[in-house]
Amino acid sequence: MSFFELRQYPVKPGKQAEFVKMMEEEIIPFQVKVGMTILGSFVGETDDSVYVWIRRFHDEAERERLYEAVYQSDYWKNEIGPRVPDLIDGKGISVQRMEATGRSVIQEPASRSSKMPLETKTTSQVADRLDILDLTGRYNHAIDSGDGESWAQTFTPDGIFRSARGDIAGHADLAKFASDWFAGSEDTRRHWVCNQVVEVDGDTATQRAYLQLVRSGSEPTILSTARYEDQLTRGADGWLFTVRHVMSDTQK
Repeated sequence: MSFFELRQYPVKPGKQAEFVKMMEEEIIPFQVKVGMTILGSFVGETDDSVYVWIRRFHDEAERERLYEAVYQSDYWKNEIGPRVPDLIDGKGISVQRMEATGRSVIQEPASRSSKMPLETKTTSQVADRLDILDLTGRYNHAIDSGDGESWAQTFTPDGIFRSARGDIAGHADLAKFASDWFAGSEDTRRHWVCNQVVEVDGDTATQRAYLQLVRSGSEPTILSTARYEDQLTRGADGWLFTVRHVMSDTQK
């Protein structure tokens, strides 16, 4: 059963603006990236020492996993944690675990599927989708510029690129494939991807999309059309492809 954490921090005198900036530009984006669901953050209307925020967890196992991902990360230990005591009084922190009442508007949706309308998605689900779209864009830019290393880095270490020619797996072979693909033509070619459908389930996801491979220039030409069926996973480096399967529209 889902539950909520209401966390109240006593902000040190004169530090409210600095702490809010840190929360909104560093702490909350980082936690959302690793999978936290943040429902809101608040400051006191007349009391500058009050800062409150609310997080939601699907169950205790998810809370433990996300706590580990956040507070045991090198980023938290080295970049965030050492700065926090200068801004808030750690001894006065209050954490309340709560359950929502039956008609509360912040109840967890009955289905956590990303098929729900965008307006009912959680902050975490929207962030996941944006991260996967960004990954796809970095994939396109890397292969179109011949940057084989960056292209391979959009896959997990044992990731697979699958096409009619077979499977290419592992960082070294993926990097070589992308570099060779770029070097194999004197024309400038661009991957244009659209109609992406992303479905997230915890730390795994799928993506379906259409591809147009275009030869650019004064008279652009569509060289081929295809579709992608992707499998992705989220790890310490964010979302990465585990399998990227491209299928030409001429394939049966």
